[in-house]
Amino acid sequence: MFLSFRRMPLPGGGLFLVVLILLAGCTAQGLQKASQALEKTADALDQAAEPVAGPDSAGKMIRVPATPNPPPTPVEPVETKPLETPAVEPPRFEDQGDFKLGYAESSDPTANEWMVYLKESRHFEGIVDGLNAFVALPRDVPVVFQDCGEANAFYLPEETTLVLCYELVSELQALFAENTAEEEDPTKSTLFATEFIFYHEAGHALIHLLDLPATGREEDSVDQLATFLLIERGDEAGPGIALNAAAAFMLWSSLEEPGELAFWDEHALGQQRFYNIACWVYGRNPEGFANLIDDEVLPAERAESCPDEYYKLSMAWARLLEPYLKEGT
Repeated sequence: MFLSFRRMPLPGGGLFLVVLILLAGCTAQGLQKASQALEKTADALDQAAEPVAGPDSAGKMIRVPATPNPPPTPVEPVETKPLETPAVEPPRFEDQGDFKLGYAESSDPTANEWMVYLKESRHFEGIVDGLNAFVALPRDVPVVFQDCGEANAFYLPEETTLVLCYELVSELQALFAENTAEEEDPTKSTLFATEFIFYHEAGHALIHLLDLPATGREEDSVDQLATFLLIERGDEAGPGIALNAAAAFMLWSSLEEPGELAFWDEHALGQQRFYNIACWVYGRNPEGFANLIDDEVLPAERAESCPDEYYKLSMAWARLLEPYLKEGT
């Protein structure tokens, strides 16, 4: 793929950046047409700077010289009264449901081992209880570990069900076992990465059930929410859990061939998710996570904007969730 950039002056000042994306393998005729289109865009911008009166009898546009604006007509001042807008507390949402955790049995021995381990560890019981104490829901949302036939996790809006696949947990375990230092516990890393993914899918559930707005890609929004919930939940482990998930996204991405990168996918690329999460963790506590820059995990150029970036996303999610927070949270 070739990128051709050209900067052009705007009528009111500044620059207009024209980007032509020329796919490899374009014919010479195609390149010529693209070049002609670029020149026409430049001409159109130049012409836009000239005032236009309208078409003449031949249908051509008549251009007239610019004239200064006439002086404003004096207007008698009118006495106005300020509007009285009393502060209104957002209504509290009636809590009618909870996230409900369950484990489905499997015919696969490895999956059943994970089922037993997850039940005995009660790791996700604590996570689900914490989220239920935090936010009100209009109905119950089953959270089910089960066989899926693929390594995945998803929220089913038609069934209001959140699914975490045993295949995903097994794949994470193998991923960390092959790519982490000997002193690191791959099972612990697997739990942490799965925890982030749970919060990510819970974000989809909240957007659906609470009808929350999203101005960008929903997948990016729920990555933000998962990171926000982990960082702000009040324990020291939260930021590390988010970074653990970021590492999983980077490891997954490293296994893909360049031709396999899904630029069309609704999810950001693994490398992008890694740097986004690292940025938000750093942005919440630059002093505490200065090692992310010192160790060249997070580029300094990105780190400059991270505190402001995290502030904006945290304020956005805090305001979106405020009407649905339970008393005392």
